[in-house]
Amino acid sequence: MDETAFLSEYYNKNKQKGIEVIALAYEYSTDWDRSTKSLKKFQQRYNVAYEILNTEVTVSDSLRTEKTLPEVTPIKFFPSSIILDKKGKIRKLDTGFNGPATGEHHLAYKKEFEETIEKLLRE
Repeated sequence: MDETAFLSEYYNKNKQKGIEVIALAYEYSTDWDRSTKSLKKFQQRYNVAYEILNTEVTVSDSLRTEKTLPEVTPIKFFPSSIILDKKGKIRKLDTGFNGPATGEHHLAYKKEFEETIEKLLRE
C-alpha cells in the first residue's frame, strides 16, 4: 500500500512526461468478478490513476510470476517494480521499496527512483 501511494503520487505528478505505470494484481481468488470488485475498491481507496491488471493468478501461487512474467527471473519479494526503457527493455528490477516509516531510507529510495526514471526519459 505504501508503494501504491508512492507510485500514484509520482505518476500523477509526472505522467505528462510520458511515463506509464501498470500494476499486476495477484488476488486471493481466481474468481474474476470477486477480484475485479476488490481491485476497483483498492483503486478508489488509494486514488490510483494508472492501470491495475488482474493476473487471474492467486497471491498464494508459488509460480505466480513465472505464470505472468515468464521472461523475468522469478520474483520472490513484493512489492517489486520492473522498470522498462522506451524500447520495452527491462532496465531495473527493483525489489527494495522502503516505505515512509523507514525515514531516511525512504527519502533515498525516492531520490534513486526519480534519478533512474529521469535518466531513462533522457535516452
